[in-house]
Amino acid sequence: MVKGSALKYLKCPICDGDFLESGNSILCKKGHCYDISKRGYINFSQNRKEKVYGKNLFKNRSDVFEMGVFEPVIRKINQIIECFHIPEGTVLVDAGCGEGFYTRNVRLDGCALSIGFDLSKDAIQYASKKDENAFYMVADLANIPLKDDIAGVILDVFTPANYREFKRILKTDGILVKVVPKEKYLIELRQLAAPYLINKSYDSGEVKDYTEKNVNISVKERISYKMEITPEEAIKIAQMTPMFNNIDIEKIDFSNTRYITIDEEIIVGSII
Repeated sequence: MVKGSALKYLKCPICDGDFLESGNSILCKKGHCYDISKRGYINFSQNRKEKVYGKNLFKNRSDVFEMGVFEPVIRKINQIIECFHIPEGTVLVDAGCGEGFYTRNVRLDGCALSIGFDLSKDAIQYASKKDENAFYMVADLANIPLKDDIAGVILDVFTPANYREFKRILKTDGILVKVVPKEKYLIELRQLAAPYLINKSYDSGEVKDYTEKNVNISVKERISYKMEITPEEAIKIAQMTPMFNNIDIEKIDFSNTRYITIDEEIIVGSII
């Protein structure tokens, strides 16, 4: 069974048709069929074979989130969203949700349903295992299998934006919440790994310009803080970020790492 009321928000990514539930599958009128997994998620990108990121990355992400490293970010996002007085019955969509931390923890009073999607099947398997309330799906940012004008809030945390698709699924009075890294984000780890990194620093200039061209920005707020960690926790944080995806962690000495810097910008607005 499709979780919650998700079925009525879905559209076929091939023909745009509505779905009906049929046993352990959903079926559109043109016969395009997608199985519902035992954990309730649906894979709309069944022909995609390559892995985006490995299971270990999402396991480490979950461990780091449970350490509380990003709790101040969640609190700030929730505080900002509260100021917009989102109406009851709103659907929240988390684009590029990964293992579902933000899907689970961003709070909307009277939220009808939270929907998280990611192109990584490993991520969605992990998310659906941790969260029995939200609906998750493996889906492509370029062809989101959701109907027009259904989302009151779209989350876009450290994820590329497809503003054409975001505008299509977002209600006219809905908001986009975009979170981007700033120049000091994980600077301690980047300094340690500098000899092995292709990109030595974060430059969010292109993201900023692209966002400003596509979003009527209502709120732009930077959140920056240091958190005390152990060397073992530093390794976990390194292993949770794609920045270290192709680096041999054993080559890096984390023994003197005692702090980590989180430096992000939260941008909220409507899509042009």
